[in-house]
Amino acid sequence: AMSKTLTAQFLPNLTGVNISNSAIDGGSVSLKAATGVSFGPATVAANGLTASFTATITGGQNGTLNVYNGTVSGTPLKTVAVTGATAQVTVDQAKGEAVSYNLVGEFVPTDATSFASSRTTESLAVTLRNTTTTTVTIPSSVKRTAVPTVSVTILAGNNTSTVGATGSVFAVIYNSKNVPVAASTSLTNLAAGKATIRFAKIATTGKYTLRVFYGGSANSPASVTTRTFSVVK
Repeated sequence: AMSKTLTAQFLPNLTGVNISNSAIDGGSVSLKAATGVSFGPATVAANGLTASFTATITGGQNGTLNVYNGTVSGTPLKTVAVTGATAQVTVDQAKGEAVSYNLVGEFVPTDATSFASSRTTESLAVTLRNTTTTTVTIPSSVKRTAVPTVSVTILAGNNTSTVGATGSVFAVIYNSKNVPVAASTSLTNLAAGKATIRFAKIATTGKYTLRVFYGGSANSPASVTTRTFSVVK
């Protein structure tokens, strides 16, 4: 809480009563401090990419809630309005990369005349998984005498991430009747998120479909990426 000193002087409006006869008295008046921020349990989405929770302000005040990671400093992860003493908060990863947050809240009351502006914090641990961004490259046409070569890049995050995913990939080539005609001889481990897969030559000309299967990891979801190409003479 914080205190301010107020002074009051009685100003009479009766004839014959002099203002100087009224005394000046001082007294202190306290403003209520914002009494606390509490976070409900975080619900992490099924894909592990976002987490949501309810923040409650003790005492029923409205205002603004700033949510930070670890300490109340720098740029907030989220700033949300508090209405009816509660706020709904959703956090994610800036680059889609796996992250462990220790969230803290800073509440700033709207009614500064009744509630002192103060910082009250509540910690909440949240762990989010990676999203993944997969790039698969194969020439649009491959000669029957050439070895089909596939380049795979999987980022542990969105396309602004520079973190390579971990794990392994497997690839299968299907003909126009959706029958497998070639497959990786084994799982290929990603190195810094990259892998190269080579197949045996395909003798029959025509259109083919390539599917690259990523098995995922503890922090990244599995995925399947499809590309088409042709085998020509």
